[in-house]
Amino acid sequence: MRVAAALLILLAPALSRAEGGQEPAPKPGDSRIRRVTVYPDRALVVREAAVQVPAGASAFEVRDLPAGVMPDSVRARVVGPDGVRLRGLEVRTYQVEKVVGARARELAAARDVLLESLRAVDDRLAALTSRREFVLSVKAAAGHEASSTLLKEKVRIDDLKSAAAFVEEALLEIAGKSRQAEKEKRTLDDQKHVLEAELGTLTGAAPLTKRAVAVTLEAPQAAATTLEISYIIVGAGWVPFYDIHATPDRGEATIRYYGQILQSTGEDWSRVEIALSTAHPARSTKMPEMPALAVTSTPSKAARMAQTMDNGLQRNWQALDNIIRGQNDAVYNRHDLAALALTPEVASQIASHVFRIATPETIPADGSPHKVTIATTVFKGDASRIATPKLSPHLYLKTQVRNTNDFPYMPGDLNIFLGNDYIGCGTIELVAPNETFEVFLGVDEGIKVTRRLESRRTESGTLQKTHHVFVIRVENFKAKAAKLTVIDQLPVSRDSDVEIIPDPDMTKPTVSAADGRLSWDLEIEPGATKEIRLGYRVYHPAGRPVFGLD
Repeated sequence: MRVAAALLILLAPALSRAEGGQEPAPKPGDSRIRRVTVYPDRALVVREAAVQVPAGASAFEVRDLPAGVMPDSVRARVVGPDGVRLRGLEVRTYQVEKVVGARARELAAARDVLLESLRAVDDRLAALTSRREFVLSVKAAAGHEASSTLLKEKVRIDDLKSAAAFVEEALLEIAGKSRQAEKEKRTLDDQKHVLEAELGTLTGAAPLTKRAVAVTLEAPQAAATTLEISYIIVGAGWVPFYDIHATPDRGEATIRYYGQILQSTGEDWSRVEIALSTAHPARSTKMPEMPALAVTSTPSKAARMAQTMDNGLQRNWQALDNIIRGQNDAVYNRHDLAALALTPEVASQIASHVFRIATPETIPADGSPHKVTIATTVFKGDASRIATPKLSPHLYLKTQVRNTNDFPYMPGDLNIFLGNDYIGCGTIELVAPNETFEVFLGVDEGIKVTRRLESRRTESGTLQKTHHVFVIRVENFKAKAAKLTVIDQLPVSRDSDVEIIPDPDMTKPTVSAADGRLSWDLEIEPGATKEIRLGYRVYHPAGRPVFGLD
């Protein structure tokens, strides 16, 4: 029986008595998980139970909660008629020697079948061993008989051949059947070990730790009410990730915002309301104080200990962040392109956001990734083409997107599609509402950009001069005109003895930056070719080499 279905509100002894004896015990009500808020490294679980409260004080207990429940986080409240009050709450820990359920019974039955099959294989092996010993005894007896006959009378060769053939055939048959039986036994043993390992986790001798929450209620009269219990539990978390589907021809980009939830808390979440929070409850909400910066030649013992602790905490947080981020690699199914376009209800909080998923979700406690859709947003954004032929021979597509939502895009992995064709992956850093960010959309194969050194001449003298000329060639093989930007650079001198002068006949750039970066905005008709000439002269004292030109 699943944990969620097995949790019941069990009646504790009533604390009040009526005239003539003890109050009748109220019937236990079913408890189930209603809402879960998932944080990056834990979850807030809310359970509800409908209970019949008698007049006076009575105690109820929620049992079989997982060991990962943090006792200090447990809270309770009464949702019901006026007058029913919460008078006390206590969390206790207990041990369970054995967990019995449908899965455990299935495994036990399967183990019995495997054990019976193993006994049958052992019987076959025992029979084959006896048969082999019999054949070997026949062989020994036949050999002794043949030796005695040779001394007394003439032996028929055909009889000896027949006896030898019988022994050989019998031994080969026994060996073949023995090998087959041994193979079956190894397979059955492997299956038994796997089965017993899983069965051991359910019915093992080691006791399991559970939590129980005892609640005391008081009512002026018998009433039906709803008891709500909430708690923080570890063993759960979520990470964001994204799909972007760009359609440059329409000037649109669709971003699908997903949350990947993983949980192995020990309790299944069946058709519950899910919310994803960007807050980190484990981290301190107080800004750290800045101590005085005392400088000495020899570090104190306290300083060394503080540095060691700080380094350890930093490593722990980095490890935690890496684990949460690394879980993202296991989830994404790139063929699943039919996700629902759900609009989230986003609750803004101080330094965090909560995304409420619109449909109930079922997330088992098996640690497997579960994808939920946070939002699907269509943005307007033209794709631009940009090339840096000095570094790459490809022309890249790039789009700029402004986050028009009232919620941020959290850092996460990004899967990039042109239409429905997957072309690669990237990442999104933190993008605040109304912030603009860039996304590269892969390579445009219809335009070719090449860069070659046309000439390099050196003239010697007291002042040495080196002349460089490069030619950038852009060819449009597409069926329509294309706009693009080509980026290159001029060297920048950091030495007063080195002077760099651009060629006067160099193709005039659209933008020229102080750091030497140049860009040319081009529009090329179908089948056309354009060339950009980049030339410069470097003057420096003879005999003094110049570094950094290449």
